[in-house]
Amino acid sequence: MRALLFLIIPAFLVTILPIGVFAQSGESVAVNLEIADAAPGDIISLSKEGPIRAKNPYDATIFGVVVEAPILSTGIKSEKTRAVITSGSAEVKVKLGASGAIKEGDFITSSSEAGVGQKAEKDGYILGKALASYEDSSKAGLVKVQLGVAYFPGLGKKIDPAVLIRYGAAALFAVIAFVAATFAFIRFITTGITALGRNPFAKSTIIGGMLFSGLIVVVLAAAGVLIAAAIIAFRPI
Repeated sequence: MRALLFLIIPAFLVTILPIGVFAQSGESVAVNLEIADAAPGDIISLSKEGPIRAKNPYDATIFGVVVEAPILSTGIKSEKTRAVITSGSAEVKVKLGASGAIKEGDFITSSSEAGVGQKAEKDGYILGKALASYEDSSKAGLVKVQLGVAYFPGLGKKIDPAVLIRYGAAALFAVIAFVAATFAFIRFITTGITALGRNPFAKSTIIGGMLFSGLIVVVLAAAGVLIAAAIIAFRPI
């Protein structure tokens, strides 16, 4: 119940306190939480054991960021607690990934390094948006981030050309199989009707042959669909 109140009270205070108070620092009301080994700039997530420094990339339980001197905080404050904000802006620890420098406007998420963020490049949860650039690849550093935990759909990410080729090949194969099956079915039906007109006494044999031919067409069409699906599902080793 206490933890729930700590989350509700900041939101309530934001609605009743003057907007100008927060405009000066860019911070929202902080929550005082006991977090082991946390320092200003650390990204915090929630776990079964309580709040911890985020240590999983794109952590779905990202909560906020530790700040050093918030304008206002709620909850019991002690030497073991750290002030954590969930909205507004704050300095966040980040490191560079394989994609290079963090640019203003890039989305920031958690990484495998406890408390440290990275640029978001795929689907997953993010902490917020970078308000400045960071280009030092030698170490982790601080960058200003506009906080707003949300799901990032990976907009703007590059599409693997191999994926496009695979899907294109599957679509082409499926179209060819469908057209071929349709043409063969029409051909068998036309041939069967013509044969019935010429030899009505062999009606049973002709109809049986038409049904068998139709079954073959269905099997071939199904095989084409299955092969197309296999092409889509294929993953090179």
